[in-house]
Amino acid sequence: DRYKRTIEELEEKLSSADLQMVDKPTEHYLINDGMVIYKENDSSKLERAVIVDIINDEHVKIYLMDIGKNIEVPLSKVYYLNNRQQYTELELSSYPTTVFECKLKEIQPSFHGSFNGAWSSAANNYFRNGVGNKTVTIKIYSIVDGVVTVELIENGELWNQKLIKDGYAVECEESY
Repeated sequence: DRYKRTIEELEEKLSSADLQMVDKPTEHYLINDGMVIYKENDSSKLERAVIVDIINDEHVKIYLMDIGKNIEVPLSKVYYLNNRQQYTELELSSYPTTVFECKLKEIQPSFHGSFNGAWSSAANNYFRNGVGNKTVTIKIYSIVDGVVTVELIENGELWNQKLIKDGYAVECEESY
């Protein structure tokens, strides 16, 4: 399986890297390519990440590139490659991320319970509880600037419309 081989190869390269702890968060990590390495504890595997926000001198928010999740972490768990040459030699950025951004076709969060255009926690919980670990069909509608717009279908039911019907979403036109 190509995906599994790619992940194993990436993990091998990360484990051989000469890592240095990020001792002070600076804007440098936000404006350059910003790839860092996150390690939760001594026994956990290394994860590629990008610093997306500096919380304070001891905490940063990172985006785990291969999980697709933002988390706030202590700086003591964030590392960078010791030198630029090693970064280039290991070609870490040449490995595609194992997740990608998706959005549901022709819907957006409803204004009820949604602030600043984000999905409300109620909508997220409704979606998680409804779809959970079920098998669903994802129909790709478009790919624009790396964002995949999809229809989500479970047992013949279109979740895009279900979210509208149940008040968690409203219709919108696609922006390209």
